[in-house]
Amino acid sequence: NGGVLSVMLASVFTNNFSFDVDYYGEANWPGNGLTKRHYNSFDELAEEMAMARVYAGIHYKPGVYAGVNVGKKVAQNILDRVKFRK
Repeated sequence: NGGVLSVMLASVFTNNFSFDVDYYGEANWPGNGLTKRHYNSFDELAEEMAMARVYAGIHYKPGVYAGVNVGKKVAQNILDRVKFRK
């Protein structure tokens, strides 16, 4: 879930963390149409992960947004209750 991912990673790196995601292996062959993706925050990545499921026809927007919100609440609950070493 992108919501869980965004909250957990933001707890370590902050949410204002720019990064690129690249494709490796066979997916990186020339001409396959896959390009490096740039994100300005983990929330931006979570949004794109959710919308990918809409574009694939797997879910509808209200469902993916609800899922992201629930994921964020679950992750925050874990962070509030479990002490991790940094």
